[in-house]
Amino acid sequence: RSPEPSSRSPGNPSPEPKAKSRPKPKPKPEPPSLAMSSAPRSVHCWSAPRSGSTMLMYAWAQRADCTCRDEPLYAHYLVRTPRAVRPYKDELLGAQENDGAEVLRSLAAGDGAATPMVFAKHIAKQIW
Repeated sequence: RSPEPSSRSPGNPSPEPKAKSRPKPKPKPEPPSLAMSSAPRSVHCWSAPRSGSTMLMYAWAQRADCTCRDEPLYAHYLVRTPRAVRPYKDELLGAQENDGAEVLRSLAAGDGAATPMVFAKHIAKQIW
């Protein structure tokens, strides 16, 4: 029996090993669009007085895509809490909606928001 020809003989060099091909990276998914839809996205911060929530609201206000609402339920609270004496009460009641349900509906619908994000800072005691 004759030996089988070697593939490594001088007349037949060994084939180069194939380079392993790296898998192509998967494309990164697009971030969710904040383009205006039927209503903007909203962030609600429920806080206590003197807790730094105003500072947080000012940070959100720096975003070009965000409208901030500062204590939108304050007038609702003042109407329902006659013992709360504030020197600016009449001025505030003239400037803000005092029906809490209407305020919440307006926030959910994004009324008056010219941006795709709304940040609303609330004081927890004003909800009752």
